[in-house]
Amino acid sequence: MSSTIGEGAKLVVRAVPSVGDLPAAAWDALDHGPSPFLRHGFLRALEESGSIDPISSKKRGQRSGWSSIYLLAELDGRLVGAVPAFVKAHSYGEYIFDWGWANAAARAGLDYYPKLVVAAPATPATGTRILLAPDLGILAARVREALIGAVRAVAEDLGCSSIHWLFCTREEQAQLAQLGFFPRASYQFHWHNQGYRTFDDFLGALTSRKRKQLKKERARAQAAVGALRWISGRELDARALDDLDRFYRHTTDNHGGRDYLRPRFFHALAEALPDAMQMLEVTRDGTRIAGALFLETERALYGRYWGSTCTSICCTSRPRTTRASIARSASSSRCSRPARRASTSWSAGSLPLRRTRRTGSDIPACPPRSRTSPSARRSPWPTRSRSSRRRAPTRRPAATTPSPPRTDPPMVGSADG
Repeated sequence: MSSTIGEGAKLVVRAVPSVGDLPAAAWDALDHGPSPFLRHGFLRALEESGSIDPISSKKRGQRSGWSSIYLLAELDGRLVGAVPAFVKAHSYGEYIFDWGWANAAARAGLDYYPKLVVAAPATPATGTRILLAPDLGILAARVREALIGAVRAVAEDLGCSSIHWLFCTREEQAQLAQLGFFPRASYQFHWHNQGYRTFDDFLGALTSRKRKQLKKERARAQAAVGALRWISGRELDARALDDLDRFYRHTTDNHGGRDYLRPRFFHALAEALPDAMQMLEVTRDGTRIAGALFLETERALYGRYWGSTCTSICCTSRPRTTRASIARSASSSRCSRPARRASTSWSAGSLPLRRTRRTGSDIPACPPRSRTSPSARRSPWPTRSRSSRRRAPTRRPAATTPSPPRTDPPMVGSADG
C-alpha cells in the first residue's frame, strides 16, 4: 500500500509478522507517550516467551491466541508511523469484556472470531496506539489516516469480524470517531495526588474512622515484612527472576486469574528492558516472600505484576518517591482519593455496536458463568437492626425451594489464552 504526499514524497505501508522484523531503534524513536508497553523490548519479551506469536507461526499462535501483525508506515524509506495489531480467536487478556457481544453474535448465527485488536497485550493501561514520528508536523494526519486504512484492509483480508482499539488516548478517540469508529466506554479506578506532600497529608483528608482503619492496616502490613528493597533490572539475577515468575503465577492461581505471561517472560524482559525494569523485593527473616515488577519511563512509573507466597498481608501503601521521574509523572504514584474515570476503547465491524459502560475493570477475564436467581442466593435468616441484635430472638423461617439456576448459552470461539 503506497501513496504520494508532500513534495513527491512516497509513503508506503507494509506489514510484518514478527518483532524480529521491526527496526528496534526506529520503532522506539516513535512517540510512545509515557507508556513502555509497546516498546520494542517489551514486545520482544512477549514474543520470545511465547506470550504472543507471529501471525505466520500457526502452531504457536494456537497456544497464545495473540497473533501479531505490525503495520509500518515508511516515508522515503524512513519509519514514520506504526500500529501493532493482533488477530484474536478469543477475548482473554484484553481487560475489555465483550463476551456479551460474542454471545449475541452466536445467537444471531454470526462469527465473532477472529477479530482484530490494537492494544498492548495483557495490559489494561491507556497509551498511544498509533505510533508516529514526533517531527512529522502537518504530515502526521496523512500518515495516521494511511495506517488506519491499512488496519481496515488487514481486517478485511484476514476475515476479521471487527476492529477493536483498546485503551487508546483521548486524542485518538476523537480521530477514530471522525473515521467512522464507534466509541465504547468502560470504567477504571484511578488514584490522583490531590496535592499531598506526605502520607500524613493524605490521612489528614480522611474521616477519623477511615484514618484509624488505614493506620491499622498499614501497621499490619509493616509488621508482616522484614524489609523492602528496590532492585534495578541490571541487578536482577536468575534467582530473583525465578521468584518473580513464581509470585506472579501464585497470584493468578489463587485469585481467579490467568497467567497470560508465559514462563521466561520476566527473564526476557530483564534482557530487553533492563533500564526500565525495577523489582520491589519483600523479605522476612532473610527470605524473599513477595515481590512486584515496575516499569519506569521518564514520565511515569507503572506497577504491573505482584505476588507473594505467604498468607500474611505483605503489601504496604508507601509509595516510591526517590526517583526524579516520579515528580515528572503525569499520574502520581502516591496514594490519593480514588476517582472513577472512564477509559475508552473503540470498535467497528459487522455487528451493530452501541455505546456501553462497564464497571470494575479488575474482574477476571472469563466468559459468563452460570448464575442462580436472587431468591436462591438470599440468606434464609431475617435481618435485624443494630439495636435489636442482642435482645430480639430470631426465628428460623420455613424451608424454601430455590429457583433453578440459569445457564448462559455456550461461548463462541476458542478460549485458550
